[in-house]
Amino acid sequence: MERLAWTRAAFEQIHPFSDGNGRIGRLIMFIHALQSEVTPPLIIKERKYAYYKYLEITQQQGKNDLLRLFIAESVIFADNLMRQ
Repeated sequence: MERLAWTRAAFEQIHPFSDGNGRIGRLIMFIHALQSEVTPPLIIKERKYAYYKYLEITQQQGKNDLLRLFIAESVIFADNLMRQ
């Protein structure tokens, strides 16, 4: 979760485009999850605002606790959804 959170925040901060970087960033996070043998996180529309807020906090304050927790919850949500 630590790697997923830091990589996601760093990519969004350095990516040069204001539009479209979210999709690429989520794809990178998806690939990192698969490489780590973790179910890729699923960020549902209802939780997107929280996701953006935690991403912003990580980028501005250098603290990824909330983003890491959010990603972990999203992994659990996706895993539970796939098991149904």
